[in-house]
Amino acid sequence: MQSIRVNGYDMPYLEVGRGHPLVCVHGTLGDFRTWYAVLGPLSKRHRVIAVSLRHFFPEHWDGAITDHYRMAQHVSDTIAFIEQMAPRPVDIMGHSRGGHISFRVAQQRPDLLRRVVLAEPSGALDSSLDPTIAPGAPSELAPRILASGKKGREGDIAGGPENLVPS
Repeated sequence: MQSIRVNGYDMPYLEVGRGHPLVCVHGTLGDFRTWYAVLGPLSKRHRVIAVSLRHFFPEHWDGAITDHYRMAQHVSDTIAFIEQMAPRPVDIMGHSRGGHISFRVAQQRPDLLRRVVLAEPSGALDSSLDPTIAPGAPSELAPRILASGKKGREGDIAGGPENLVPS
């Protein structure tokens, strides 16, 4: 595992293979390990760079929702990460929340990207991305995220994700 300093944060990543860079962005319930099953096949033709977003493994996060756990922060971090990649433009692949982030990267900085792959992109707009919501307003998901973090801290490993994605 390596890391690159972006926006005052050491962003961890795993890099394997050779070829054109492919940046992989995980979803809410993952981290760079999400991509383990496809690293082998993808690395035959690409330099695969699987990132872990701010507040995800290997970081030990207390679950507190701050301005650093917002979609806009993850988009900004991913852009800053890619700006340090060579050669550019890169390919980007995002799953779930990572798909939403990848879409926003493409929207804001298309010059950084050659191809975009979105796998089950999700993510309701949080206030950091919605211009109709006052800056700093809490996300509609914030209460569920807070409750999920509390469940995890209390040892309820299954309860946290179930609370985030109710059935």
